[in-house]
Amino acid sequence: MHAVVFGTLTDWRSSVTEALTDTGGRAGLHADWPTVTDTWRLRYRPALERIVGGELSWRPLDALHRLTLDETLAEHGLEGLDDAERDVLVQAWHRLRPWPDAPTGLELLHRTRVITATLSNGGVG
Repeated sequence: MHAVVFGTLTDWRSSVTEALTDTGGRAGLHADWPTVTDTWRLRYRPALERIVGGELSWRPLDALHRLTLDETLAEHGLEGLDDAERDVLVQAWHRLRPWPDAPTGLELLHRTRVITATLSNGGVG
């Protein structure tokens, strides 16, 4: 059995939205954070295509997330976040919460001796 980790087992949208809301709030910024989250995520594929097409050099996923975060913040008028805050936001993709039933489901598969493997387009970190 294969488990696709990124969207199937994790709730990336609310996890990233919460990180943006918290970090932006501490910086005194106000925005439609779910929309900012969606904009940031939608920039991934075009940025990846720029790398594949040779317009951008290869870079680790965190660097790609940083590039697209900077673009997203500029688009939404949220340039008030400093480098350290932006780095924290990039790390939000490392701390995605699982869907509530995911741990139980994986444990059930483990107990029934089903071999599982994860597939993800996320960073190896």
